[in-house]
Amino acid sequence: MDKYIFLRIILTWLFLNSCDLLAADPTKPLIKSENKKKDFSKKSSSPRLTAIITRNGERSAIIGNKTYQTGDYVLGLKLIKITRNSVLLEGIKEQKTMYLAPKVKSNNKS
Repeated sequence: MDKYIFLRIILTWLFLNSCDLLAADPTKPLIKSENKKKDFSKKSSSPRLTAIITRNGERSAIIGNKTYQTGDYVLGLKLIKITRNSVLLEGIKEQKTMYLAPKVKSNNKS
């Protein structure tokens, strides 16, 4: 009788511990890596040109989730020109052109 109680305790303990393993994330490695994980959700530190809007013949550029017009300053550079797909920024010693990402054509026929 004592053997069965001991066996029952052992089997219950094994069952309860296996439930933790079953509830664990199956994609998580069992061995902890010492390498630091890279966070790919963060965007690059420099703002991107995401859109150009034309309203009443005047263009505005959206850079880093903010709207700018010709004459505004972006990253310490003056916005000189807004074209259909780019903006020209100019500083004392540098000039920078930012381009919109090209549109991706879809093959879906819906």
